[in-house]
Amino acid sequence: MSNIEPGSQASLSRDCPPASPRPVAERIAAREAEIGDGFPIRRALPARRRRMVGAWCFLDHAGPVDHEAGRGLQIGPHPH
Repeated sequence: MSNIEPGSQASLSRDCPPASPRPVAERIAAREAEIGDGFPIRRALPARRRRMVGAWCFLDHAGPVDHEAGRGLQIGPHPH
C-alpha cells in the first residue's frame, strides 16, 4: 500500500537488509493446484521461496476454459 500522506517519512527500521540498487529477477516455478470443482490452475505465489508474500496474495494462471451456461466455478467455504 502506498503512503500518500503529505510530509510522510521513510521508515528508519534496521531489521531489513538494504535494497539492491539494481533490480533482481527470480524465476519461481508454478505448481499445479485445483480450485472449485477440480478446476486446474498453475500457482506461482504463494511459494516456499517467497515467504514474505502475504497469505492472501495469489498469482495464478488459469484457463482458458468454457463453462456450461449458468455455471461458473463452484468454490466452497474458505476463510476469506
